[in-house]
Amino acid sequence: MIKGKCMNHYEEKVLVLDIDGTLTNSEKQITSATKAGIQEILKRGHKVILASGRPTPGMRRYEQELELEKYGGYLLSFNGGRIVECRSGEIVYQRLLSLSVLPSLYHFAKEHGCGLITYLGDQVISAFDPDEYVRLEARINGLPIRVVENFLEFVDFDINKCLLTAPPDVALEYERQLRESYQGIASVYRSEAFFIEIMPENVDKATALDHMLESLGMTRENAICCGDGFNDVSMIKYAGVGVAMGNAKPEVKEAADYVTGTNDEDGLVEVIEKFIPSVTIDVPEGAKQVLETLREAGYEAYVVGGCVRDSILGREPQDWDVTTSARPEEVKALFRRTIDTGIQHGTVTVMIDREGYEVTTYRIDGKYEDSRHPSEVIFTPSLEEDLKRRDFTINAMAYNPKEGLVDLFGGLKDMEWGIIRCVGDPMARFGEDALRIMRAVRFSAQLGYDIEENTKRAISALAPKLRNVSAERIQTELVKLLKSGHPEYLRIAYETGITKIVLPEFDVCMETPQKHLHHCYNVGEHTLVSMTQVSGDKILRLTMLFHDIGKPKCITLDEDGTTHFYGHPGVGEKMAEEILRRLKFDNDTIRMVCKLVKYHDYGNEEEPGFRSVRRAINRIGEEAFPRIFEVWRGDVLAQSDYMREEKLARIQLWQEIYEKVMEERQCVSLKDLAIDGKDLIAMGLKPGPEMGACLQALLEEVLEEPSRNEREWLEARAKEWMSKS
Repeated sequence: MIKGKCMNHYEEKVLVLDIDGTLTNSEKQITSATKAGIQEILKRGHKVILASGRPTPGMRRYEQELELEKYGGYLLSFNGGRIVECRSGEIVYQRLLSLSVLPSLYHFAKEHGCGLITYLGDQVISAFDPDEYVRLEARINGLPIRVVENFLEFVDFDINKCLLTAPPDVALEYERQLRESYQGIASVYRSEAFFIEIMPENVDKATALDHMLESLGMTRENAICCGDGFNDVSMIKYAGVGVAMGNAKPEVKEAADYVTGTNDEDGLVEVIEKFIPSVTIDVPEGAKQVLETLREAGYEAYVVGGCVRDSILGREPQDWDVTTSARPEEVKALFRRTIDTGIQHGTVTVMIDREGYEVTTYRIDGKYEDSRHPSEVIFTPSLEEDLKRRDFTINAMAYNPKEGLVDLFGGLKDMEWGIIRCVGDPMARFGEDALRIMRAVRFSAQLGYDIEENTKRAISALAPKLRNVSAERIQTELVKLLKSGHPEYLRIAYETGITKIVLPEFDVCMETPQKHLHHCYNVGEHTLVSMTQVSGDKILRLTMLFHDIGKPKCITLDEDGTTHFYGHPGVGEKMAEEILRRLKFDNDTIRMVCKLVKYHDYGNEEEPGFRSVRRAINRIGEEAFPRIFEVWRGDVLAQSDYMREEKLARIQLWQEIYEKVMEERQCVSLKDLAIDGKDLIAMGLKPGPEMGACLQALLEEVLEEPSRNEREWLEARAKEWMSKS
């Protein structure tokens, strides 16, 4: 499920690699190109599973060499019927080999001069003196060999598999014979030309992988499995995409969906490029110049944060911020023009062709003592440490054109599933800057995402910390939320205790019922729905938020329980002004919102005509009146269906008459009068209250009949008025 628009569609993949012949070369080594390729896809948010029949200790070197613990990869020790996730040691799946096969297997090995081993903890248990193949197995896995004289008596513990070794020229025939002997009892196949594995019946790599993917919450459709050996065939057939390496035997290639053009680990780069989706971002030339200049000087540099997120979503980023390993003074030395915008926190603005790009040094924040600013900033050479301090996973991604996307915390996956999730511990992230609590809800509303449960619990726990945040910062986040595609997500702010701190009047609305034919929601829910019914204009959304804010103070009940809210527009106007001033809104916004709140119920019971519309425009104001229709419609569409069509038809008639009045340029205010104060002074009337009263009286006459707005007629009426005063 994808929420939001993704320009670079992301679907999490899991790359499953057989170690020998896929991950490593003929020398059992991982090349630098292979390591870089695997780490790159892990950084991009995909998963990697190294699958091998080796016991856990034999796989540790690969975990360490590829830094899987750091980047989030997995080891799958497919040691017979025992499947272990090696990082955690968790047994994903286990099935035991019946000990009844050991006597005949022992005698077969002894008769044909084969090696025979099993495993006990971190030891290879050998029935005979080890041949070259047994020694090879032990050396690869880094395990000591223990030769036991009475193998059949010694092996009285649970085992998952046995390994029989034989020269390649006879191993194929031995495999055939053993498979016939153990049909219905055990699985037999060659994992290498000289290794024959004997495991529990119906256990293969596909079985192991299926259990592993289930434990990771993944499906076979998103699995890309690479192998070259006989024992990889079941896994290759099972996967969404089965890949055989170029050096694989014909029967392995036949089972695959794709065969690489090169052998061994060289083909892995080919697989990654073909099947693992990458993210490309069109970085503007100015930002690209900053990145290239820093990189050419030997520093790491990436665009980071919101610009990466918005680019992936197909949105136009407002700013392109850069994060780098270079110190501020090193950044300043590289560019001709810079501005010290926040140098104490490692930020320098680099000017490129009159465009500013904020360049910030990788940093670790010290303790936050005021729920906003760290007490100190420590520069670090680690990109991971810098990304780790950021608020949400979707904002903790970095990118440059050379290395692609760096996504260490699953931001792409969270975008795919539509989730707002904190980086690391949400209690710590919100404790650092309490405004992040509102930012979580705001991003949720802007993107249509859910808030991850642990993150939401932390919001509820720490919402009281918003008391430490300035009103101006609260206002900014509230407006962004209201202007978003989901203003109704303000409900999340209510449910998590945010509005209790920043907008307690709304909480009262959520608890105020409306039991009336015209309503189907309580006051708060009606408010939430009404905001979705108007455009994303700041004034309109604020108006709908506050249009019924006065209802809880005006509620009355009839004997039958019907609710009424007489006088609530006037009460709401005053409350809206108080709240808007508390949140430090500008005077123009306060004036316009309060006027629309005051008149949001205007004309409900009146059939509009030209005279009533002209008077309404004069009363409400020419600036506010064009918005009133959307307010009225939004209010109606958030009510019950009762008389909805009649109400909407009345609003439409109001609007049509208004448009006709404007088209004919009918007089609706003093500025439209054909006569003004200067004319009255010329007629002998002195400036003052009387002049204002005279002009208002003339306007009333014109509002009644617009044809009276003629200079001669108005002068005559003014003279009459002056003679009577």
